[in-house]
Amino acid sequence: MYSPAKVLFLLFIMVVVFFLPLSVTATKAESLRVAICDNPPVTFVDQQGVAHGIFVDVLEEIAEKESYKLEYISGTWAESLDKLYNGECDVLPAIAYAQWREKRTDFAKETVLSNWGKIYRRTGLHIDSILDLKNLTVAVMSDDIYFAKLVKLLASFSVKCKFVSYKSYNEAVAAVGSRQADVAVVSRFVTIDKKYDGVVSSTSIVFAPIELRFGFKKGIDEEVVNTFDRHIRAMKSDEASVYFSSLTKWVGASSEVRRDRNIWTVSVIGISVLLVGFVFVFLAARDKIHSGKERRRGDRRADDSRRSVDQVVDKVQAQAQNVVENIADAIVVVGFDDQKIKFTSGGFYNLFGYKSESVTDSEFSRLVEKGDEFLSHLENCRHSSESGDKAAENSVSERFFDFKAVHCCGHVFDVQCACSISAGSGDGNGVSEGNEKTFVFSLRPVVSEVTPVVIEAKPTDKKDES
Repeated sequence: MYSPAKVLFLLFIMVVVFFLPLSVTATKAESLRVAICDNPPVTFVDQQGVAHGIFVDVLEEIAEKESYKLEYISGTWAESLDKLYNGECDVLPAIAYAQWREKRTDFAKETVLSNWGKIYRRTGLHIDSILDLKNLTVAVMSDDIYFAKLVKLLASFSVKCKFVSYKSYNEAVAAVGSRQADVAVVSRFVTIDKKYDGVVSSTSIVFAPIELRFGFKKGIDEEVVNTFDRHIRAMKSDEASVYFSSLTKWVGASSEVRRDRNIWTVSVIGISVLLVGFVFVFLAARDKIHSGKERRRGDRRADDSRRSVDQVVDKVQAQAQNVVENIADAIVVVGFDDQKIKFTSGGFYNLFGYKSESVTDSEFSRLVEKGDEFLSHLENCRHSSESGDKAAENSVSERFFDFKAVHCCGHVFDVQCACSISAGSGDGNGVSEGNEKTFVFSLRPVVSEVTPVVIEAKPTDKKDES
């Protein structure tokens, strides 16, 4: 028979065996080391050492609900990334998802923000496309995703330039402002300081849309990642959540959620179809008015009225054309039956190197390496359109496809195509009257994920950021 002392001892052992592991796990989950860098309004630390930003607001909301204790570790972006890779921090907010980064990072599945790269230039420097970066000095942030993507994009067009790396986007912009560099590559969220007014100017070049997520050190407890995803998913579905209030606070809008990876392409092509449609409709209206003018030359009041309509139509057409021309993707309108090019936007020249007048009325297949394969994609799009709404819904994948395109210099490169069909009014009088059914393509280069390569780096004299 056991003595009371032995019974108490056995109970103590049971408590230790069954409850100590749970206690250790909970303690680990309650403390998270967070690497943070200066990237407002996404993440930043103020002069008092307090962390702020969209990701910080989301992080602290999760921490409050889960009783996590947060320890912020500030540094440059490159330092923060190294800490994550080396396991010296548990969480890195606002890291761009990339497949090659999965080898050293555990990513949350939920995207917090969509982002893309922008290029700023020295005022007075003429830059319309990435081809104009040839032989220029480009300021970039070390280990930046846009740096990596631009290197690959320029290589695909055999464009060589000199890269100078800096510790932050602000330093890269400052390099342009002080004429140490010609252009700077930054995130779309970067705000240019007013002191650079008249010195640093924006370009129309945007590229490399990416997803910003929470990154975790490799091998972290999977439950922590799942917990973040669960809370972020809940916040994104509740317009009264901290997530939306943070967007309103920091960027003045609450429309940053991207529920689908293709939404940016869908939006661009949708807007493009509408704008091109408006152009064609107004052209048709103008031509019909001119026809009426020929039949009723004697009616001066009708002529004056039609002249006023012409002026309005021309103005609206010019405004619509201007919007289409400034869309970053290459927008191409192609005949539904003959596949001849009817219209190209300014982005077409940036992508293919051809001016609009040199390709108008020529077959689009001349720009494709494998014409038969491309035509089969168009047939699939045509079939899904003619088979009714239900069939079209089941054939959405056919509207998005990749193909190999041929640049004017003969270089072959990969292009992503979002294809839509614009239906005319059915008179069959041609595109100038806005009645011909057409394909509308939104085209952009496919950029493979690569590890950043510094072609030429230059150390900065500035001290580390805090």
